[in-house]
Amino acid sequence: MKKTLLIFFALIFSFSFLRAQEGGVRIAWDANFDMHFDNREFTGTGQAFMNSQTLFGARLTPALGIQYVQKGGYVHRLMGGVDIFKEFGHNPDLESEGGTGLVDEITFWYRLNKKIGDTDFTMHAGIFPRRVMQTSWSELFFSDSLLFYNPNLEGMLVSFARPKGKYELGCDWIGRKGTRSRERFMLFSAGDSRVLDWLKLGYSAYMYHYAGSLSVRGVVDNILAEPYFEADFAHWLPLQKLSLTAGATCSFSRDRVAKVQHLRGGAELTAEVRKWNVGLRHRLFYGGDMMPLYACTDKAGYPYGNNLYHGNPLFRVRLDGSAPAACNSTELYYEPNLGGLVTLRCEVRAHFNGPFTGHQELVTLRFNIDGLFSLKKQI
Repeated sequence: MKKTLLIFFALIFSFSFLRAQEGGVRIAWDANFDMHFDNREFTGTGQAFMNSQTLFGARLTPALGIQYVQKGGYVHRLMGGVDIFKEFGHNPDLESEGGTGLVDEITFWYRLNKKIGDTDFTMHAGIFPRRVMQTSWSELFFSDSLLFYNPNLEGMLVSFARPKGKYELGCDWIGRKGTRSRERFMLFSAGDSRVLDWLKLGYSAYMYHYAGSLSVRGVVDNILAEPYFEADFAHWLPLQKLSLTAGATCSFSRDRVAKVQHLRGGAELTAEVRKWNVGLRHRLFYGGDMMPLYACTDKAGYPYGNNLYHGNPLFRVRLDGSAPAACNSTELYYEPNLGGLVTLRCEVRAHFNGPFTGHQELVTLRFNIDGLFSLKKQI
């Protein structure tokens, strides 16, 4: 693996220097540092939707490549890099601890960018960072821990960005069918458009296909969709943010082998106020269990759990899957302005699925190393 990377980077440098006289090819690079701390205590009087534990680790994602600007405004970029990950307190080299080394994954991707009128068209293909996505998703679709521990997409992503809107369509091929490994892929799309200065309309949706392996038969589908609107009234007030977001959610889960299917719906309402970089956010969800097959098992006896559902388990609402109910989360956070290169966010969350369910303390830190050059240009 190390030899392959060295050869790749050597070819990148050689090609760039040989073509430098043409003025269209240059060396490109991309790098990010992320640290994530998540302390979960779900020992309240309510039902335990998540295990009490502490997740703490850091990730470094350097990548190197070439960029070529073609006549007509086409910008091509070919990148290759590594995803270096370390869970604090864990020795990645000890096989007894499940160690596989510090290199979590090799990344390599192609990016095409083209300005078409007022639209920025971008296409990614290969294994590339999930952070290139420009749209926002509710935790019903992707939990924050999944975004940290599974930061890359394998497939394609097509994005359209306009002055008042952005839209994306992609495919993430998560697993290939093998003796034990399952065929898994996700088709997803999201977008939003600012119809007024204070009003934004958007949607999020994906279809996740979770099939069997050569040794275990099975096909399960998980389909989620949520159209929503977001109104921000801070324009008229001395606040950084005063927003109300409301969405209608729909979930369809189907086990084709067991011939079981569930259609569930609900409503998600989020209110947020922010001043002096301190924010208070409250999310209310009312509806049925959005993960009805979570505790079910496949033919080999393994529960589907978060292999089938990628969102926050709190959206199960009720473990017994009974009538619609409500779940609430209240979050107090501080996100200081650290110059644009560094993003720091400290949060405290309290969860209520009926009675008090548990609490979380989170700290996330991101250093956008790649942004050093764009900041230098601004200065």
